[in-house]
Amino acid sequence: ALGAAMLVPFLGTALLSMGRLTLLPIVFLALLAWQIQEVFRRDFLARNRAGPAILLDVARYLGPLALVLSAGASITINGVFLCIAAMSAIAITPLQPGLWRGQAVSLASIRRELIHHWRMAGPVLGANLLFSLATQWFLWVLVWSGGADGSATLTALTNVVAIISPVMIGTEMILVPEIAGLRAERQPVELLQHFLRRSLACSALVVPPLALIVVFPEQTQSLFW
Repeated sequence: ALGAAMLVPFLGTALLSMGRLTLLPIVFLALLAWQIQEVFRRDFLARNRAGPAILLDVARYLGPLALVLSAGASITINGVFLCIAAMSAIAITPLQPGLWRGQAVSLASIRRELIHHWRMAGPVLGANLLFSLATQWFLWVLVWSGGADGSATLTALTNVVAIISPVMIGTEMILVPEIAGLRAERQPVELLQHFLRRSLACSALVVPPLALIVVFPEQTQSLFW
């Protein structure tokens, strides 16, 4: 909840720039419900409980999609965010009692807890920022130097290559909680070996479609679009 609250100024600024500041409460609610659901999801992954994690993903992504499609053209942007918030809240409702049965929070240990989490979260945050900013940077440079057509072309090509995104993002989503759970009982060399095994599995899945795109670029783009 604290992390979501820290994003309110950024959400407000972005929505104000689009003339949609009235969306702020519902957008924040959707963000908060989604992030709480993500806490449970990462917990399941860290304990190798893939089944409940997949069910949460189904509720998070397919649930709002089904609601939006059933509403048809009558749904508004407020309705879309409300669907996201509602499905995330419904998905975590059965898990809520376990959230409050933990030990009481010790205020004296918060600083130590934050330092402990930052050791794991700092590199992940840096990697995610680099990934996000790298994509946006090239798009804006293309708009500035060559107009919107260059940016649109890059986006079109990126969307074709993005067929590997579920594997890339999924591998990262699995690796971070896995290593977080194993780091107390494994040596750094063993963690690196584990990372390399996961990377090889990821490569085996993404190399074939990428090879097809390289060999048949025009056909692939025509088929995709």
